[in-house]
This record gives sequence, C-alpha cells and structure tokens, in this order.
Amino acid sequence: MGAGHNAGAETTLHDTMLTLKRAGHKVMALCSRPFKDGSESYVYDGIPVQAFGSKQDPDLYFPKFDLVVTQFECAQRAWYIGQNYKIPTIQMVHNNTEYATNLAVRYNDYLIYNSWHVKESIEKLFPQHHDKKSMVLHPPVDPKRYTIDSTREYITLINLSNGNPDDIFYNKGYETFYELARRFPEEKFLGVKGAYGDQLVEDLPNVTILEHTNNILDIYRKSKLMLVPSQIES
Repeated sequence: MGAGHNAGAETTLHDTMLTLKRAGHKVMALCSRPFKDGSESYVYDGIPVQAFGSKQDPDLYFPKFDLVVTQFECAQRAWYIGQNYKIPTIQMVHNNTEYATNLAVRYNDYLIYNSWHVKESIEKLFPQHHDKKSMVLHPPVDPKRYTIDSTREYITLINLSNGNPDDIFYNKGYETFYELARRFPEEKFLGVKGAYGDQLVEDLPNVTILEHTNNILDIYRKSKLMLVPSQIES
C-alpha cells in the first residue's frame, strides 16, 4: 500500500474504506497526483486504487458513487465538483495544522475528525464553523493486521522528519532517536524515512537507515521496540 507515499492519512483512509467495504459498500480510492514510485492503478485488500490520469478524473468517477470522502488539499475542489453532481462530500481531518484544516472546515457537507483533541482544538480555532455537522471516528485499526513474529533486532523510529518552521509537518522526534543511539551504543537502532518533509540522517555506527517503504510490516518484523517521540500525534 502507498505506491511511494505511505503515511498516516493514507493508512487511516484505507482502514476506513476497508471497513465500509466489509459492511457491503462499493468503494474506490481516486488519487489526486501521480504515484511517487510511478505505479499504475492497482487493487489492495479488494479496494481498487485508481492512479491519477488527469484533472478530469473526478468528473469521470464521482458520478458513479453516492458519497465522496476526501482530505487535505483536495477539499475545496472535491466539494465543488461534488456540489455540481449533487453528491455529498465528507472531509476527513487528521490534525489541527492549517494545511489539514483551512480548506476542510470551509468546504464540506460533513466533517470526520480522528480524535476529540483535534475536533475541540479546531472548533476553537474556527468558531465560525462550530455548527458544522461532524463526528469523531478513531481510525478503525484491525490489530490482527499487525500481529507478526519479530526478530527483535532493532529499536525503531518511523519518520525522521525535522518539522522545520518553514515546513507544514511536525517534528517526529529524530533528536531523541539519535541521542538514544549515542547513549546506548550496545543497542541496534533502525530509522525509517517517512513519506514527507526533510528526513534527517546521522551517521552513527549502531544506526541503520532504510528508505520509505510501502510495507511497514517488514519493519515491525525487525523491531523489538517502536519509538514515538514526535511533537504531536493526533
């Protein structure tokens, strides 16, 4: 999954669509830009993922469905096209950054927040949109998907983003990761590059760095401890 961009918003959206599919609904993922790794359309867990063809893709596929679920920079355009075809649009809101919320709270028929923290903080930031129809949906994760046997080799951090002030992303805790590696030279550490932002790489003898991966289970199979020292995780 991911086709070169496998981050939290993508996995959450997939788990949500998979839940809908298992409930008997017809679902499809329509991508708004070409895949980073050049992939074509594919099917994952029985869900068709339509690769970007052109800006006309929504006009081609939206009329085939009763509901549009979208997120991030797709919010405004998806809502306008949905209005054109009289199809309601739901915006999924993953955090309280301007990138995630500025368009979503203004262009929607319904909002889905991934936590009460995000919902309450955004309603404070945008009180004029407080009356929007909304709900909180914690990502519907299936624990069985992540039940694996591990070689327990590494202490692991996924996403080495530095979250610099000019970035729209949060610091994921790379400083803590590398400082732990220095303090515990007898341990093996694994850093996995994330899908976005500047990835900070330091050359330490007990640290292995891997490129971004579409299959996170391969990382879990090598890990004995997962670090999550990020500035924020919604």
